[in-house]
Formats: sequence, structure tokens, C-alpha cells
Amino acid sequence: MFEKIDAKNPLYIATYEKYKKIFEEFQNFAEKLTEQAGRATKKSGKANSYARYLIRLAIFVHRQNPNFILQATAEALAEIEKLQDSPNFIKYNKQEKHFPSATIRCFHAFVTEREKMLPPVMPYSNDVEPLFVHENDPTYNAQQTKGNHENMLFEKIDSKHPLYIQTYEQNKAIYDDFEKFADSLTEQAGRATKKSGKASSYARYLMRLTIFSQRQNPNFILAPTFEALKQIEQLRELPQFKDYNKQEKSFPSGAIRCFRAFVTEKAMAVEDLIDTELNVTYLTSKELPNIKEEQLIKAPTKRHEKEPSNYGQAYRRSQNESFAAKERSNYTCEMSDAHFTFLTEHHKKPYVEAHHLIPMAAQDYFEYTIDFAHNIAVLCPTCHRKIHYAQAHEKKDMIQHLFASRKAGYPQYGIEITEELLLSFYKILD
Repeated sequence: MFEKIDAKNPLYIATYEKYKKIFEEFQNFAEKLTEQAGRATKKSGKANSYARYLIRLAIFVHRQNPNFILQATAEALAEIEKLQDSPNFIKYNKQEKHFPSATIRCFHAFVTEREKMLPPVMPYSNDVEPLFVHENDPTYNAQQTKGNHENMLFEKIDSKHPLYIQTYEQNKAIYDDFEKFADSLTEQAGRATKKSGKASSYARYLMRLTIFSQRQNPNFILAPTFEALKQIEQLRELPQFKDYNKQEKSFPSGAIRCFRAFVTEKAMAVEDLIDTELNVTYLTSKELPNIKEEQLIKAPTKRHEKEPSNYGQAYRRSQNESFAAKERSNYTCEMSDAHFTFLTEHHKKPYVEAHHLIPMAAQDYFEYTIDFAHNIAVLCPTCHRKIHYAQAHEKKDMIQHLFASRKAGYPQYGIEITEELLLSFYKILD
């Protein structure tokens, strides 16, 4: 776990690129400490070494906790400090001339200073007074009373507000990535020939939704994961969200839909490769499996854990469910039985491909598995590529057609899904 990682290692480079901003801020902070201690009259290499070891420590933590995000927060610090409890840390620290432990101490000081700079996130509760630093918070209403905190949860937060700035600084990388994604959706929808302000608005509202989520759950961390998405979505269940969303011209709900599409796309690359592999396996296998109906999923079934694959961690697919879907469709494309392809060499059956209508990339969104025959659409290769890569309006027509014949059957498998939710997984928001 604690092997030597050179700064030219691809994993180091990728981690550095992801956390470049905090690397630079931490390096500047460490340089300042060195100067204050009187140990340097000019730039020292020690600060740069600390910053490099912070990247290595982030890599080690991420191996233990794939959801870890390096931020200047007490939660991230605590995750890094846990490394010191690992059996091999003492040996590694000695080999590296105690730079790892010194880096942890320096990062502790860095986090402490950052948390003093701006008012803390307010834990939201119906039973206790808000914990804002009132004199520093221009949005605080001194008349606010117990039992009426829902109104305060969704107050207007300007982008110049200290709490907004703090949240933006902590999440700048995901802000920029999300804004680019939202801008690409606007362009794909044909609503803009140049940069639209909608993407920037969605990104700003994502910061506000992050603030509100942290008020509900102080341990919330914004990340492109379904876990973070579902916590943000819980805001919609609160009594005052409807009024707040209306006041803000539906930008909050639009930002949530866009973030759902963003999270799904992040998971899509690996899942698409595995789906392709599954279809190729069908094409090259010499015998079709002998499928028995009692072996197929017929009721809510807990999803499997992700497993290692040739492309990274992913959910396992059942070939039986895929073949069952093809048998039920009589090996014809569900968009049109006129879409004939060719007879396969071994099976002498028309070649068709399996496509999970609720994408496997969205499996983390659901408690129960979505890998069952009812959720698998059977398509000719052209239609399969079309549902992935066509323009939004063409994809939408296909998805609506395939969903209409399946909608009533999803509750049998414990899956609650609407057409709007399904479309958002395909980056179709309107």
C-alpha cells in the first residue's frame, strides 16, 4: 500500500491534475510556515516536498476509501490521519525521511487555518438555533425563530457571500467540470451557438444546493457520485423547496437534473465497454444457454457489489437475463421488426444487441438490481448506437417508445422510475 510513487507515475500525475488547486494552496501555505519559522530567506524545496507527499497520501487514502476527496476540511484530514494507524506506515515514514508524517502535521495546520477564515456551514435543525456566525452573515434574519428554520434553509445566497465563496473554493474542480458538462448539453440540444449563461447558472446553483445539503448533513461532500446526488435530491422533499424553486425560476430543480446526468455520464464509460463485451460474447459463443424461467429475476433483488473487470470496478451482468430478453423479442429489434441484420454463424439467429434501458451506469441510484430481462431492450446495432449517440430528440423518441411498454412492470422489481428520471440518465433534461 505504501510503495514509492514517483512524480512521473501516471497515477500521481492524474491525482495531481485532479487536486492541482489545493496542491498549490497547500504549497504556498507550507512555504509561508517555513519563512515564519526563519528557516528560509527564499523559496524552500521543503514546501514543494510536502505538497508532493500530500498527493501521495491522497492516493493511499483513496485505495482504502474510493469516495475520498482531498479538500481542506476536517473530514479529509481525519481520513489522511488514519493512515498513521496502518501497520506499515512507520516503516514507510522512516524510508521517506519522515516527510509523510510532517506533511500530515502541516496539512492539519492548513485545514485549521482555512476553517478559521470563513463562517462555518450551518447545521440545519428544527430543534436548535442556527449556528451561523451571525455578525458575518448578511443573510441571517435575527427574527428567525424555532420551528421556522425551513424558511432559512433555502434563503437567497449571493455569489459574493462568504459562505458561497468558501463552498466554491472547496469545490472548484467539480464546479468547472460540471459547468463544461452543462454547457455541452445546451449546445447538443441546439439551444446555443455560443456559450450560454444557463450552464454557469446551474453550476452556481449546485454550490447553493451543496450549502443547503451541508446544513442538513454537516458530513456531506460534493462529489460526482450517486450517493452525493441522492443527498441533494432529498432537498426536494422538504416543505419549502417548492416555493424556493419557484422563486428561483426552477433553476434549483434544473441544476439537480443536470447533476444527475453529469453523475451518470461519469459512470457510463466503463459500463458501456462491459455492455459491448457482453454483446460480443453472444456473437462468438457457439451455443446458446439453456435458460429456465425460474432462474430469472422476478422480484426485487439486492444489487451485487461492484467487481473488478478489464475496465475497472463495475457491476456484473447476467448473460441469462440478456439472452432471455432476446428470446422474448424473438431476436428482432424492438424499434421495428423490419430492422433485419444478419444470421449469426453459430446460432443461425438474427444478430441483435442487449441494451439496459435504465443504464447500468445508474445502478448506484437504485437499491435493487436493474440487471433483469424486463429492463433489457433488444435492438439492432444501428438502433443501439442511435440510443447512445444520436441527437437528443431522436434518443428521446426511442426511450419514450421503449419505456412505454415497460413502465408498468418496473414496480414488480422494486424499481420506482419516471420518464423524466429515465431521460435524465441519457442527458435529456427537457
